[in-house]
Amino acid sequence: MTQSSGKQDKVLAVVNRKGGVAKTTTAINLAHGLSRKLMRRVAPKDLNKISDPDNLYQYQDTHYYLMGHVLLIDFDPQGHCARGLGIDTGKADIGDVLLEQRHITEAVVSADRAAEGFPRPNLWILPASDNLEHAKDILRAQAFAMPSTKNYGLVRILEDRLAVALERFT
Repeated sequence: MTQSSGKQDKVLAVVNRKGGVAKTTTAINLAHGLSRKLMRRVAPKDLNKISDPDNLYQYQDTHYYLMGHVLLIDFDPQGHCARGLGIDTGKADIGDVLLEQRHITEAVVSADRAAEGFPRPNLWILPASDNLEHAKDILRAQAFAMPSTKNYGLVRILEDRLAVALERFT
């Protein structure tokens, strides 16, 4: 957790080496729940009091004020987070971002499916695919090749490549 511009940046991870223990299900539900927590219903009489109308979202006859956004990053090469949310992933994924082949803004996809009855205006996903396995191999080699004086390693590579996400999704 870091402190920037007066607000808390939170990074949560759902991790377990064992398969089949509901990591993906937990991550999806946690991200969705957090995104809902960041939505405040606005009464029609209070709409004119909103100082930042760009953060207003209307679903059917109800208005919501979006207090923040949530980014779900899928680090599983099976890529089931996007499938679980029922969204198409597009062309880029986390592997492309980590290898710096694509900018994170090209890979992040909105999870909003209001037209289908699933309004999620402030939930976003950085999907994974089997491309992630290849990226992991390359990143391990990069981390191993770096001089120990740089204190780099895989964690530092992740921090560097995903830092831009903290600007929007906190």
